[in-house]
Amino acid sequence: MAEKSECDKLRAKVVERRNALGYKFTRHLNMAEGQRFLDTNLVPADALSKSTFAAAKRLEGMPSGSTCMVCGLNMSGGSGWIVEVATPSGRTFRTICEAHYEAVMNGKNESEPEHEEEPAVAVASATPVATAAPADPVAAALQTLTAALTAPKAPPAPPVDEAKILAGAVEAAKEQARKEAQEVLRKSVSDILRDGATAVAGSAEGGEGEEIAKLASATGDGCEAAAKAHGWSAKATPAAKDAVGKLNKFLSEFSYFRDGASMRLINSFAIAADKKACLQSYCEVSQMEDLPDLVEKMKSPEFTAVCDAFAPFKPKPLNRRFAVFYGAPGGGKTYAAIKAGESINGGHVDVVPCSPSMDAADTLYAYRLDYKTGKRGYVPTALLTAMVSGRAVVLDEVNLLPMEARMFLQNILDNKDKVHVMGVELPIADGFFVLGTMNLETGLGAQPLPLPLVDRAVVVRKFATSVSQAAVGAGLC
Repeated sequence: MAEKSECDKLRAKVVERRNALGYKFTRHLNMAEGQRFLDTNLVPADALSKSTFAAAKRLEGMPSGSTCMVCGLNMSGGSGWIVEVATPSGRTFRTICEAHYEAVMNGKNESEPEHEEEPAVAVASATPVATAAPADPVAAALQTLTAALTAPKAPPAPPVDEAKILAGAVEAAKEQARKEAQEVLRKSVSDILRDGATAVAGSAEGGEGEEIAKLASATGDGCEAAAKAHGWSAKATPAAKDAVGKLNKFLSEFSYFRDGASMRLINSFAIAADKKACLQSYCEVSQMEDLPDLVEKMKSPEFTAVCDAFAPFKPKPLNRRFAVFYGAPGGGKTYAAIKAGESINGGHVDVVPCSPSMDAADTLYAYRLDYKTGKRGYVPTALLTAMVSGRAVVLDEVNLLPMEARMFLQNILDNKDKVHVMGVELPIADGFFVLGTMNLETGLGAQPLPLPLVDRAVVVRKFATSVSQAAVGAGLC
């Protein structure tokens, strides 16, 4: 009786463990099998049936620490089966080697499953065992696999709008660059001025109603209104009006001057000692299409009469910040520009090589090594330094600048004392002067200088290689 009692106790423990693990045995285990099962969780193959497994999947690379539930074989990295069993607390997964899986699936152990003979209370009592944390790494890996396979599927992620993300990144980069540029300009102006003083923008006068009234008064004949407002009609002498009239009539057949000569050109023409060279240079650097016809017409008595009409006048120059030296390579224009800049500065003059890739911002600041700090970053260009400190600077091959940069040049070469760039006020000091050099050949980014820019030149001078210069430079002497 004592032996039977021990057997009954062992069987009860086996049933409790079996129900907790969710196995379906086809027979009662003998004492040796039962003790082995309690010690190792290993089950005899002939105590399992097809109905033990709810599902199964074969893997070529088994998880690390995988052992067979029947024989305890280490299957890590090899082939085997992961089988699903149904426990009272839910589904769980076990591993079994291929040989014993085939033995179970091909066996005839389907007669009287042992679990059906046991009372339901045994299952309930086994629940705490199922929820206990596994002590071995294989069980931990199987629990992780179970959770992954039984977890609800996440909803599909919305499609990624790459164009929108890229556009947002570009806008953010632009805004960051704008803020950095503003800071560079502010700091550059402060450093160049030394004393930290900056020009203060004047406040607008009058309210909104007055501004509207000013705009309304601009309607009608603007030229006539301006003439009356400034008293031009009263100031203009007959001789001066006759000279301007003759020049406009002389140029009237050329579409280049369909609106007449500009005030700046008239001023330069009156000041120039060689009026033919002045007019020809003005048209040549801006590549006037019918320049040969103009040159031919300047040989006529009509042009002589125009020059005679301007002879008595020596007006004050309107332009005071720009000169253009042009001609074929080797004519000495860059050398002459440097020497002229040194005479204005009283010493060293910076030369800025122009390129088609430079925009307006590139003419003011550039990303390069700052020799003062030894770090790379945005530093002011020679043009910005010259503009704020009132010095001369040479723009070599100025006609390589793209339109945006050329329009910015027009803005700072007027007789203004300040300009606003990206919300930063930049003062323009007296003494600021730009000497632009250029070749007439266009292409590869080179463009003719636009009329508004040429119009601002004090001097437009042509340089050509002399015979002696060419002989020496070519190594003949």
